[in-house]
Amino acid sequence: MPRLTQSKIHSDFSTGSATWSEYRAQVIAFYDNHPHSELNDHITREFNKKITNLSQAESLYISPYNAGLRYIGDGVFTVDPLSFNPYFYIDAASSMLGVLESPSLDLNPAVSSTLDIITATRAGTATYTDASGNIQTASPNTVRVDHVDGVPMILVEPAATNLVVNSEDFNGVGWNYSADALETESNSILSPMGIQTADKISKTTTRSYAYAFRNQTVTSGQAYTWSVFMKKGTHDLGLLSLEQGDTPYKAFYDLTDGTSGMITGSATTSIEDVGNGWFRCSLRGISSTSDVSVRFVFGMSYSTTHENWPSASQGDGLYVYIWGAQLEEGTIATSYIPTSGSAVTRAADELVIDGSDFTNFFNNSEGTIYCEFEYDFEPAYEYIYNIQQDGNNEIRNQFATSSNVRTRYVVAGVSEGQTSVSGAIQGSLNRSAYSYKTNNFRSSVNGSTEVEDLTGTASVSPIKLQIGGREGVISNIKFKRLIYWPHHSDNI
Repeated sequence: MPRLTQSKIHSDFSTGSATWSEYRAQVIAFYDNHPHSELNDHITREFNKKITNLSQAESLYISPYNAGLRYIGDGVFTVDPLSFNPYFYIDAASSMLGVLESPSLDLNPAVSSTLDIITATRAGTATYTDASGNIQTASPNTVRVDHVDGVPMILVEPAATNLVVNSEDFNGVGWNYSADALETESNSILSPMGIQTADKISKTTTRSYAYAFRNQTVTSGQAYTWSVFMKKGTHDLGLLSLEQGDTPYKAFYDLTDGTSGMITGSATTSIEDVGNGWFRCSLRGISSTSDVSVRFVFGMSYSTTHENWPSASQGDGLYVYIWGAQLEEGTIATSYIPTSGSAVTRAADELVIDGSDFTNFFNNSEGTIYCEFEYDFEPAYEYIYNIQQDGNNEIRNQFATSSNVRTRYVVAGVSEGQTSVSGAIQGSLNRSAYSYKTNNFRSSVNGSTEVEDLTGTASVSPIKLQIGGREGVISNIKFKRLIYWPHHSDNI
């Protein structure tokens, strides 16, 4: 959106609003209509001026620093958090947007040119979801921009291996159709890649169940995630399970309303709407406690409580569509890894800004880092980002627990300033901010009250920023935005 003139702002925001609620509604309506616009300082100043004129003491948001998520007043705001503009920070005391519009670094996946500063290292191709909801293949050594609910995000992943040797050929080697309980029709409809490679599976009258399986040798006690893309046909309940001697895990997936749950056993299920009627269905973190060879099952479930039909003759001809089977170590389904005849490993993403590209934006003495990110795993000290001089002199931003973000300003191996903030939410968009300068280190997550450490010297001279990892240890994380200002939050 082009910059608005002063008269246009007065016309849109200062006319016909006699009460705070009316004016507030106008601002929200404007933002709903322009969710990705770069709002300018005139809007902020007029907003703050109107707050004063209407005798409204508080602002729509508390401050620019604490991620702008603590709502005030009635607490109602209609903007989708995924489309929220991080520059839309408003404080009643003074206009801050002029400063906020002048970061020295702004990584915005919606503007691809802003990512050119990143050096990406990944040996081999990898997949991502484009703006149309289709799975695409990225070239080696490139930044992947994945789309979540239509919103672009930088995708960072560790290495992973798809152990299914024929991920798209469900008639290929390795699949067992268990006395012909299912019939398959290859290349029946368009797959999530937008090409006609998805298969149709139909129930027969041979058995009361409607599933097939593959036997896989696993490591006892190792967590695995089993995932398949599914789309409803004349039936709308998918089935995934791990069948073993001691504890079976069986889960249903509702391909109409996008819900999932366990039929037997206790495990984590996930169902993700990937567009065009397709869902990625996952059975996460499952493990065998004794068996070395187990069955990984896909198919259809009779109901949300029973996988088998009451009799073999019932349900004849009911069908769903399937594509893209993946079995991998770990507790989440990573980006799809296609295979054809053998297991395939996707290399890790290492995203770094270094050299003059780094020193041109970074201020050693003080600064503020703001990022918006999503994670969908149980953290164990994974890194969100790392700003490093060397291994003993760096700013380490990482998870301390599943909901706690810890930032350590480390000098000569000792934490000079450390903050630890709760409030991060697994599976949701999170916003965090961190400021540093000597004797003033502070953090906030999702609008929480700032946590401060008012001791320590900011004396590190970093040479690089790594996004989503540190020194070869890569997290599984997505970034909607990462912004850096060469000022402490006291000066913003």
